[in-house]
Amino acid sequence: LGTNANCNLNKVIEFPLPRDTERRIAFTYSIKAQRVTWSSWIMKYTVGDLMLFFSYAVPGDYNNLLFGEDHNGVFVIVAGGYRNDFEVVIPMDKWVFVVIVVGDFLSSLYIDGVLQATVPSFGKIEPDGCVVIGQEQVSLCGGSDKNQAFTGQML
Repeated sequence: LGTNANCNLNKVIEFPLPRDTERRIAFTYSIKAQRVTWSSWIMKYTVGDLMLFFSYAVPGDYNNLLFGEDHNGVFVIVAGGYRNDFEVVIPMDKWVFVVIVVGDFLSSLYIDGVLQATVPSFGKIEPDGCVVIGQEQVSLCGGSDKNQAFTGQML
């Protein structure tokens, strides 16, 4: 893919079809704030499937913070056990820059620098957890479900 002055496109992470539970990135990280910002270049391969871009699990709550799409392709944030739906669909087979901001009172979704939607924030983000990119968690840092795997590329 090459490089340019703004980003190194040799760092693309591939999450190919068919879906499985092995293609993911996991690391322990303790979120110690109620305000979280996550961003990534994303190109997804499928639409209409449950796909998780990011999951954060803590002991006793394996869905403490999730970013992804539901079966209808609607962007979803789950924080502290509360689900918020953004009436936004991320395009397929096209690179888009996604920024998610989860705050104390509001959560916002930006695509390619444009605010798409803002929804109320509920729930509490707990410390001492595990982050997984491209998959959900059924246990702390593991136990994934291939039907919830992201398919596409991230940068």
